[in-house]
Amino acid sequence: YICLSYVWGNEDKGQHILINGETFRVRRNLYKFLEMASGKSRLLREWLWIDALCIDQSNGVERNHQVQQMGPIYSSAIEVIPWLGPNKYIAEFLEDAQRLRGKETWRARGEGYHHFCSSEYWDRAWIIQEVALGHRVTLCASDAELNAELLQFEGWDHPDKVIDLSLLGIACRKN
Repeated sequence: YICLSYVWGNEDKGQHILINGETFRVRRNLYKFLEMASGKSRLLREWLWIDALCIDQSNGVERNHQVQQMGPIYSSAIEVIPWLGPNKYIAEFLEDAQRLRGKETWRARGEGYHHFCSSEYWDRAWIIQEVALGHRVTLCASDAELNAELLQFEGWDHPDKVIDLSLLGIACRKN
């Protein structure tokens, strides 16, 4: 199975989805991921583990028990997908990084880099565990995907507020 790592986002009216004949309400960010995933044959062939859908969120006992199981859940997955949302700038950034793979470490610049580093995804405390335990980590934004191992930066533009994700080879500085 593949684990999704994402930001739930603010409580909103959400969208309704159908799973095994049952209707579920999901928040906008998850809906956008599911919309993207439905067009990717590689994701349709695998089971997806998504906390909002795999854990009964109305049952506090189950929710607390599952939180204790997050380590084994993420470390047993064949892949972890950090979903950076439907942001076109981040998608362009990931596509550029994919295109430049195998070349020398490159200096990240531009609006995509800024959006990538300032994404609310990086503010989540849980990402360290979710991403570090993944056997394979594939960053996703909109329709773009990038193996996280291909992402290496040098020459930071912003000297303040470092987010050190060295486990991924990523270090971003937020404004």
